[in-house]
Amino acid sequence: MTHEKFMEKSKLLVADVTGMEVEDVYVVWSVKAADNSKALMGARNSGSYFEITLHGSKNAIYLDKYIQDSHTTIEIK
Repeated sequence: MTHEKFMEKSKLLVADVTGMEVEDVYVVWSVKAADNSKALMGARNSGSYFEITLHGSKNAIYLDKYIQDSHTTIEIK
């Protein structure tokens, strides 16, 4: 699978998991290395972010969901 196809598939997966439209899914970071790809994505107002990994040699995609459990402001001096 090309990295471009992986990115398209990843956005569809995140949209499906969140019940949102693909247009509401955004890419934070992505990388392609050898047969593998990885992306970090978010969905507007979901309070979650997603790590999607393509394991090229196994032809498998893994999706991990992370939920924000706190938000702390730290004053910089």
